[in-house]
Amino acid sequence: MRIAARTGFTHVGLRLLPATPTDPDYDMLGDTPAVRATLAALMETGIRVSDVEIVRLTPGFTLDDRLQRFMETAARLGAGQVLVAGNDDNLQRSADNLAILAAAGRPFGLTMNLEPMPWTQLRNIAAAQALIAASGREDIGILVDALHFWRVYRYYFIWQQRRTRKQDF
Repeated sequence: MRIAARTGFTHVGLRLLPATPTDPDYDMLGDTPAVRATLAALMETGIRVSDVEIVRLTPGFTLDDRLQRFMETAARLGAGQVLVAGNDDNLQRSADNLAILAAAGRPFGLTMNLEPMPWTQLRNIAAAQALIAASGREDIGILVDALHFWRVYRYYFIWQQRRTRKQDF
């Protein structure tokens, strides 16, 4: 937060849950020393939390105590947005779980945002739109991360250029 404040940022995104099974757990759920230090830095700098991450919709997804603490902590930090990854190839199960997650986040003032990433089941914006439609909810957004967008669409643009380029033989 301090670096963000010194460089002119007004908001930060925080990773409360590890992104992968091998990522470190920063002990950012509940009333932990890390959360208290983060709150102090937010107060000291005036920086606000825009979003928190990352919830993964997997085949075994459940709205358990850990996710409840995640949402409570997100609200305590002042976040309004949650980044959600699609890691389930079953569209209906994933949509049902997304709807449950979105409903659970509402009392905390949290909006779920699908983040398409090329290595997940939710590879692009069209897949995110389809998942939102299947969930039956209108209160879910899509986060377009410029890096992931570039990763996905650069191959399309290269393919399109090659396809339209005339070959002289």
